[in-house]
Amino acid sequence: MILLAITSSALAQRPGQKSVSSAIWVLSQDKDSLTVCVAYSIPFRNLIFVRDTTKGFAATLSLSVDAVDSVTGENFHQFRINRVLVDSYGKSRSAKLVAEDCVTLQIPRSTFTFNIEIRDDQQMITYLNTVLKKHFHKHQSFKSLQPIFLASETDSTLNPIVEESAAEFPYTVKALFITSTQNHREPVAAIFKDNQKVSPIKKIKQISLSIKPKTRDSLIEFSFNHQPGNALLLEFPTDTLNEGHYEIHIRYPDREEIYPFSYVWMEKPNTLLDFHFALQLLKYIADDSTYKWITSGTDQRVKEKFEEFWKERDPTPKTAYNEAEAEFYRRADYAVNAFRTATALNGAATDRGKVYILYGKPEKVERDLRNDGTYEIWSYPLLRRKIIFKEVRPGEFKLYQTEKL
Repeated sequence: MILLAITSSALAQRPGQKSVSSAIWVLSQDKDSLTVCVAYSIPFRNLIFVRDTTKGFAATLSLSVDAVDSVTGENFHQFRINRVLVDSYGKSRSAKLVAEDCVTLQIPRSTFTFNIEIRDDQQMITYLNTVLKKHFHKHQSFKSLQPIFLASETDSTLNPIVEESAAEFPYTVKALFITSTQNHREPVAAIFKDNQKVSPIKKIKQISLSIKPKTRDSLIEFSFNHQPGNALLLEFPTDTLNEGHYEIHIRYPDREEIYPFSYVWMEKPNTLLDFHFALQLLKYIADDSTYKWITSGTDQRVKEKFEEFWKERDPTPKTAYNEAEAEFYRRADYAVNAFRTATALNGAATDRGKVYILYGKPEKVERDLRNDGTYEIWSYPLLRRKIIFKEVRPGEFKLYQTEKL
């Protein structure tokens, strides 16, 4: 059986956001009005950057928000330009670096239709054009507003996840509940609820909070223990939390408040989203008898055995996130497109695609023009292996031989 080769650097990788994300957060409230924030996030790789004469490469984004009161027809409008600059082409194609911005609006309590548009007017590209309906009724006056999900290593550098009512798997995240009053009785418990499963929150603490608009380095700056204004900061037990739909229950001495949310893998590999295709790819790392065992039985049983197969290979079995499975299918995603040819539409089924899935990105790729044809040489120093492919038709390479380094 061929083993999947994953280096420690590969295991350290984490997925990022896939495409444009937006959110509407309520930052403060009183009896008759609210302050709402409309935010967006777009990975650099989804933007069109053009060369800038002084700064390298630039993309210019405009955020236009119209909040229309469904009762009075009054329109609350905000517009903002965000000029994104990078100093290298490589950064402009990054999936981890993101363009983020936001606007805030003061609106009365009512039912609103939000029209959100994000454009690059110079390139005549629309990245987002969406309409959302939100109800902010006058009788709604919860002690805690909807959660804003945060991701960071320390409380001093918490950054919001721009995805409304969603936390991002598999990051360790926290939820910030901004309270409506400066002083109220502290909650006695906070729990997750997943159908019949109940799990306590690891930490819950009352903090003083002030919120500032966008700064140079962050979408929204959360300042703790500075100006008065209470908030609850909850740390999720995400190590063992699987993807899915959940509820946060915050119990006060006199009431309970419930907030539904989703724990979503934003950048789940496409090859893992298609279960039947994901199953076929196991042929690369499972022997014939194991593959036959996994694929026999009812659909439900096949899925269970698929999960069992990967659980046995999970380098961190006590956590919900399986690094080996994620890396395998990220490689498969790359191989499907990178090694596609006119005669092999599925690049993962080619010899180069199979090698890439098994061993990952080579340290070095060389082309060697010999008398009998063109050869491509992939070097894996850590594996002490050199893999040579020969071009048999234009753009199509077959495995030629493997050598030791």
